[in-house]
Amino acid sequence: MELLEAEDVTPSRVRLVPRPVMLQGWNDLASIHWRYEPDVVQALLPEGFRVDTFDGSAWVGVLPFHMRRVRLPGLPAFGPLSTFPETNVRTYLIDPAGRRAVWFCSLDITRLITALVARVSYRLPYCWAQMSIERDRDLITYTSRRRWPRPGAGEAESRTVIRVGQQVRPADVDELQVFLTARWA
Repeated sequence: MELLEAEDVTPSRVRLVPRPVMLQGWNDLASIHWRYEPDVVQALLPEGFRVDTFDGSAWVGVLPFHMRRVRLPGLPAFGPLSTFPETNVRTYLIDPAGRRAVWFCSLDITRLITALVARVSYRLPYCWAQMSIERDRDLITYTSRRRWPRPGAGEAESRTVIRVGQQVRPADVDELQVFLTARWA
């Protein structure tokens, strides 16, 4: 299996989106990643999709954040339904057309109706969860406990505490950070 090189991932989008299907803002985002053996992650992907690797490893991330002003293009935000905490679990792949992309293992949010509509309309694995984001000066605490669909044997839950540091300058962004964040498909 031939994989593309990390240099093919760029911090700038490589093509314009001709017609966006949703607009949104992400605030207070944390990005936490772990290395995995590529074969372990490949087993989670549908046929035709290939795990993308960096430094010989597949990467799986947990990203908690505050989603704000979710809306359809040309329409206003949907009031309280359009702002909520979200935690997504994701990995990185190459699709059948050769494009590098994000693969969502799960997307947990606090709005049941939004989760149901997103599951049906976007065919993404949205789940309903009890979640909170608390900020105390430079500490942010994210908590999440899945409500629906219930996992088989155990609870799907997380608690993440981060300390906000200095803003990262573009010159300080390394190749792994670009690989994990510069995804446009």
